[in-house]
Amino acid sequence: TGEYIIFIDSDDFIDSNMIELMYHEAIQRNADIVVMTHRYENKTETESFSYRTSMQIESISGVEALNLMLSRIGWTAWGKLIKRKIAFQFHFKKGKLYEDMDYIPKVTLESSLVVVMLFGLYHYVIRDDSIMGKTQNVTKIDYIELSNSTVNYINNYNLSISEKRKLIAQLFILFYRTYCNQYSSVDKSGKKIFIKYSKKYIISNLKLIISNDVLPVKYKIGLISILFSDKLNRILYTVK
Repeated sequence: TGEYIIFIDSDDFIDSNMIELMYHEAIQRNADIVVMTHRYENKTETESFSYRTSMQIESISGVEALNLMLSRIGWTAWGKLIKRKIAFQFHFKKGKLYEDMDYIPKVTLESSLVVVMLFGLYHYVIRDDSIMGKTQNVTKIDYIELSNSTVNYINNYNLSISEKRKLIAQLFILFYRTYCNQYSSVDKSGKKIFIKYSKKYIISNLKLIISNDVLPVKYKIGLISILFSDKLNRILYTVK
């Protein structure tokens, strides 16, 4: 019944004053979303996110915020305080992992003002036995399908060509990095289907990949190389 809702994963924890601080900024600035940056927690160390600016609190547009989420601070639902009327316009895809990739871009693009708080008060706990920590072929397929649907959503959204290209370029970069990082973790029986879905993703977005003047050339080459040779792709990915 509140004006805002927040997502917190059951495995994670937050500082005791996090919600109070976020809500204060939301009310003071009439923000549609307030984002709290996070720290990764495991048994041996705590690591904060890499994004830094000279300000600890930033107010930006929804488009700017989505670009920042995709490129630096993460597109997950957790750690975000969202106006109820915006949050309930959309729903998470049932039965899918990586469902945040479908949901968060939609609510963020509907937001006029997003506040980003660089305090790192959200603690994301890394566990080997978590759903996302396990090697599951369905995880990779869900990611590919939701990344593709998000590309299509942004491409058809009412944005300027420049804004669309910036956001879609970030999605392509994320996809390529995820492909290269997760390729070796897919078990042998799932390798063929993983490659099949990845190639389907490239083919369906080939025109957007080639025509995107924001996407660095090395990523264009890397993405297209997936269609022809995994060996070539692995060489390209390791070349700095």
